Amino acid sequence: MQKLKNAIINFRWPIIIVFVLATLFMVWKMTNVKIDTDTMNILPDTMPSRVDSKKIENTFGSTDVLMYILQAEDILNEKTLQRVDNLARAFKKVDGVKKVISLSTSKDIKGENGSMVVAPAVIRIPSNPVEKEALRKSLKDNELVNKMVVSEDFKATAIIVTLKVGADYKQIYEETEKIVADNPGDEKVSSGGLPAFQARIQKDIVKDMSVLLPLALIIMLVVLYGFFRAKRSVLLPFFVVMISIIFGMGLLPILGWKITMLTLIMPIMVVAYANNYGIYLMARYHELNKLDGEKDNITIVAKVLKGLASPIFFTGLITISGILGLLTHIMVPAQQVGVTAALAIGFSVLASLAFIPAALSLFKLPESEREKKIKTWIWLDKSLAWTSKHITGHTHQILWIAAIVVVLGLAGSYFVKIDTNMEHMFPPNHPISKCYKLIDTYFGGAQNISLVFEGDIKDPKMLRAMDEYKQELIKMPGVGNIMSMSDVMKIMSRALNDKSEPGYNKIPDSREAVAQYLELYSMSGDPDDFEQLVDFDFHKAHFNIRLNDGSTPVVNKIMKKVREIAKNDPRITMIGGYSVVFAELGETLIEGQTSSILIALAVIMLLVMLLFRSGTAGFLSAAPLVLSIIAGLGVMGIFNINLDIATTLIASIVMGTGVDFTVQYLWKYRELRREGMSPETAVSRTLIGTGRAIAFNAICVVSGFGVLVFSSMPPLRHLAILFTVMTMTCMLGTLIIVPVLCVLLRPKFLEPQAKLNQK
Repeated sequence: MQKLKNAIINFRWPIIIVFVLATLFMVWKMTNVKIDTDTMNILPDTMPSRVDSKKIENTFGSTDVLMYILQAEDILNEKTLQRVDNLARAFKKVDGVKKVISLSTSKDIKGENGSMVVAPAVIRIPSNPVEKEALRKSLKDNELVNKMVVSEDFKATAIIVTLKVGADYKQIYEETEKIVADNPGDEKVSSGGLPAFQARIQKDIVKDMSVLLPLALIIMLVVLYGFFRAKRSVLLPFFVVMISIIFGMGLLPILGWKITMLTLIMPIMVVAYANNYGIYLMARYHELNKLDGEKDNITIVAKVLKGLASPIFFTGLITISGILGLLTHIMVPAQQVGVTAALAIGFSVLASLAFIPAALSLFKLPESEREKKIKTWIWLDKSLAWTSKHITGHTHQILWIAAIVVVLGLAGSYFVKIDTNMEHMFPPNHPISKCYKLIDTYFGGAQNISLVFEGDIKDPKMLRAMDEYKQELIKMPGVGNIMSMSDVMKIMSRALNDKSEPGYNKIPDSREAVAQYLELYSMSGDPDDFEQLVDFDFHKAHFNIRLNDGSTPVVNKIMKKVREIAKNDPRITMIGGYSVVFAELGETLIEGQTSSILIALAVIMLLVMLLFRSGTAGFLSAAPLVLSIIAGLGVMGIFNINLDIATTLIASIVMGTGVDFTVQYLWKYRELRREGMSPETAVSRTLIGTGRAIAFNAICVVSGFGVLVFSSMPPLRHLAILFTVMTMTCMLGTLIIVPVLCVLLRPKFLEPQAKLNQK
């Protein structure tokens, strides 16, 4: 003990200085952190659908568009059409914009005197009711306009801004927003598409970071003060949390990573976890202060460190192992969260075991502190005391209740649904959600599936196959519109043939006739009009399916049909698109969730077995974790919380903290049993002592992580709800189920004779 006291005295200032300097270095690195809102970057580059989507984009241009929807009582009024024209012209001048499609730029393919004429869809803005109605009829008959840039009821019109590959979406969105503001009108304007999505998500990330993180810290301060009522016991764990957050955030630029929506979870996790070890240290410090009667502050600090260094170190190691289960996840940011959170929590363990004792040794032991601590959180003490009296007498009833919870949880888990639709990142009343709703309702849909046909695109057999596939797919729920070169050929056929002629609304019978149609179009139209549908050599064609329902179950049904078609047609060489990528993500979520849970659980059990040198210890530690996971899945199914890119992380996050409860309980219980106490007495004493710290720890963790319920993004709110349910279930499992199992099973590693054997 004297050596430990001397070490604390001799090295306290160097320790404090090292942690302060490390923190200042990480603060400097934090200034270089950047935000990444590209949803594609959450997925690995090797994902097949992402690889194909990139190839399709390189051939036919980016399918990511920025859309502005203008709503009016009648969009054919003069002022609205003029505003659309002004906006389209201004958008075209923005750097990074490749093409603008609107009422003022769309084409109309007509036949005049046996020849094809390609004219503007709106030749001039109508100045009287007669001209307006004539234009209305013309637009209704124009497939290149109707339901593409104008709604059927003429109450909405779209301006579609196609972007160059590699364009700066954020800059383009900011410039187009300024253009809209500089061209005011009576129309209601909404913006959507990936650039708008990314700009809004970045705004929400910054907002959440600036609001939720300070809120979590404030809540933690309040809870700490409510428990300890002493400045040192509040400020020291709080300081450890702060420097751990800074350490974790500073790692991002060091490792070359950026802040994403999922990265937002990391500092909140650190708030929730990093104070755990400080709480155990300070709780033990106050316990010794009240019970030992020791007058020397450094002696008490040395006793605390000697008694808790091993369990804190090992629980920290086990917590880190649980969180590192995220490395098996398919999503790149989830892996990054796992690494940075694990390292930040490791840093907090070191700070708790080195910085807190060093700083605590500088204080004097206040005499008045003893009486004050006895009176805090009386309701918790009474609850634990009542539990300790009744738990050992109702062991079988408790196990039956646990079994019922397991059955209900498994039943509820059957109804869990997968949802990787990124549109659900925003609440229904969010401007982006409202715009997506308009696009889905009026303009075919905001998401797409892309098929690439390879071969002779001018071959009528190829074009007819595209048309046949369209007729099959267009009937499916969720498919809003389909566009390919077969549609272009049929439009041209209507321009060149009368309704009474056999060639009307049909694909030409010969390759020469197809080539002739295209040649006639080029005489008055621009061949580049079809660059997003066919390549220059007419060797590859783009079959674009627009979806008005991007929910994962709907997309999966459509994809099943698409794959059936592609399997039987070798001319279809690639399948990609935004919806395909995230549908594939949905397929891997269950596999990723299962593997991360099993791997994390196996590692945790192995470490606990090594810590206690007993296989039974590993299974005891797993019991509360498994119970909490089943309860969480049941809540998801019963309350319709989907398994999405955020909630899929919950198991690894909860296991990291849940095992901490069990290890602390078993460590104290074993210590009391080795002192000669009976199992019943040891259970009671452990619950009243360590159980209090576990309960308070759970409350702190839930309070810190629970601030995500105020996030701008619904998936993070659901994550907070599930975390609360699962963490509290894990705590109850530790304080009720584990003691029951200890009394009933009498594990050898917890029995008094195990002390001599293990030595």
